[in-house]
Amino acid sequence: MPASKDKFKAQPKVTSKATELKDQLKKYYVYALIDPRNISEKGIFYIGKGTDKRGLAHAANALKLSNLEKTDEDKDKDSEKNKKIREIHAATQEKPLVRVLGRFDTNEEAFAAESMLIKYSYGLTRTGGPLTNIVLGHKSRHIRDKGNFESIERLDIPKVNKIDGTYIRTELDKLLSRGIPEIADETVDQIRALIAKDPDLKGHITIETPKIVEYGRYVGAIVNFGEDDVILRLQFRPTSLITNLRARHESTKLGKEKFTARMSAHNLEIKGHGSYGWIEGWKNNGLKFNDYETAVERIKQAYNCFKD
Repeated sequence: MPASKDKFKAQPKVTSKATELKDQLKKYYVYALIDPRNISEKGIFYIGKGTDKRGLAHAANALKLSNLEKTDEDKDKDSEKNKKIREIHAATQEKPLVRVLGRFDTNEEAFAAESMLIKYSYGLTRTGGPLTNIVLGHKSRHIRDKGNFESIERLDIPKVNKIDGTYIRTELDKLLSRGIPEIADETVDQIRALIAKDPDLKGHITIETPKIVEYGRYVGAIVNFGEDDVILRLQFRPTSLITNLRARHESTKLGKEKFTARMSAHNLEIKGHGSYGWIEGWKNNGLKFNDYETAVERIKQAYNCFKD
């Protein structure tokens, strides 16, 4: 009996419904990890960007780490996110709910959405938000902090300056061409992390978001260390980081007078008609941008000097 011709026909490709659906999805996505005990906006504790099964990997990694004898390196990697995942699992025997918030055609689109959600919509735990993310997201310096509605020169629509701006433009171009705003953001993040690990400084020091100040001459970040009239300003210039003590209200006569009084009480040098000054050893002693430890030591010097 001759073989059936149908036997030699090409068989149809067998695909699952899940595979067909996956092929229709945009490749890049932004997702949220949600506490299953509070399935709502308030239950979100992490925002991420990924492809394929990235969003599901966090729980597996966190629970795997909990079963290992942790080395010092592991402890450093044991993030607040991982601790939260293990806390959820211990209480409920469940893993965090993973929900995709949006899908995108390109990596750049997904990065932008992730950064916007992390920095402006939710905020990190260290700034009063709910997210356990360690970093703010790709190019986050171009996004406003949650709750901050002050004018930001590198972000807001620039006002027309009626005076000759040649000098201002030249100085600003130096900062931008050398990536100083991005360097400032990275440096401040690193310094904040070191302060959070220092038992003498933790809870006593806050560093505000860096911004371009003094007509584009430098990027400045204000360090608050418990003083009403004195702040430490990290000044990121085109080639170095300068540390100065400044009057908190240097634009007013009273602010300068209070600053001068506090500086004089500690026998510290005052310059600029009462607007700034130094602790011994700071003058003409700029730092490299990545000299985070020395920057923290100077912050500690200021804190210890004025904490009486």
